[in-house]
Amino acid sequence: MITVYAKVENGEVVAIGLPIIGELSDHRTVSNYNQLGIEVLLREGWLPIVGEKPAYDTTTQMLNVAYTVESTQVIATYTVVAKPPEPTTTEERVLLLQNAVDFLLMSI
Repeated sequence: MITVYAKVENGEVVAIGLPIIGELSDHRTVSNYNQLGIEVLLREGWLPIVGEKPAYDTTTQMLNVAYTVESTQVIATYTVVAKPPEPTTTEERVLLLQNAVDFLLMSI
């Protein structure tokens, strides 16, 4: 099984999954960052994620995930929820896209 890592800063998960090219805390850029040893990853703030995804119906359900940071790992807690209904009209789709664009612009 492949271990997935979370980057933790100030007790919060800020990234999921190791980059292929990354920067170490001493500002050196490293190729194959995703192949660094566990000791280096831990020192750089990466912790393994543990947690089992529950079985669910991918056509009608989706997973929400919450992360709990511990000293040596990040616990992923999954919740199965119903998928929201798909927009059926062009107007509904346009409204969803406008809302998404507005959200992205607010985060800039």
